[in-house]
Amino acid sequence: MSSPNSPTPVIVNPQRAVKPGNVSRSALPPTARRKDDSGRGSTWPFQSYLELAALPVAPSRARMHARTVLAEWGLTAIIDETDLVISELTTNAVQASERLQEHPPTIKLWLLSDAVRLIVVVWDASLQLPQVTDAPPDALNGRGLQIVAELSNDWGWYGRSEMAGKCVWSEIVATSEVNFLT
Repeated sequence: MSSPNSPTPVIVNPQRAVKPGNVSRSALPPTARRKDDSGRGSTWPFQSYLELAALPVAPSRARMHARTVLAEWGLTAIIDETDLVISELTTNAVQASERLQEHPPTIKLWLLSDAVRLIVVVWDASLQLPQVTDAPPDALNGRGLQIVAELSNDWGWYGRSEMAGKCVWSEIVATSEVNFLT
């Protein structure tokens, strides 16, 4: 329990699920909308959701969550790439949230997988759109989305009609055989 004077917890509402059906299809980027053999929409067999206060420690908490989830899902071959992508996307979300009036603002992380590809979705309430900059390779700032583009098979962003803000997403494909944990 926290007292009225204690700081807001970093993890606002963690929810992990390995069963399908918890993620609204409208929350997914277009490339993440799955079709089954009949051409109808289907759900992702592996799903995870984490809501965090938009504080400087949020990226490290998101990375820790993702490492644990990917290990559970047998996707250890893409942990390093995912770690960097989540770091960049959540850092951008925290920075974009700093100008919002909500205190503390929150960011949201979804991980979706079918054991071959992983979709990382990060939401923040800012309407500021992500911008890829032409930062040189040795720049200390401004290369985050360049890194995401390099490590992802595909990536992008879209607005959410049911709530203000935007989602930035990345698709990472596992190139080696996946070993499921039993």
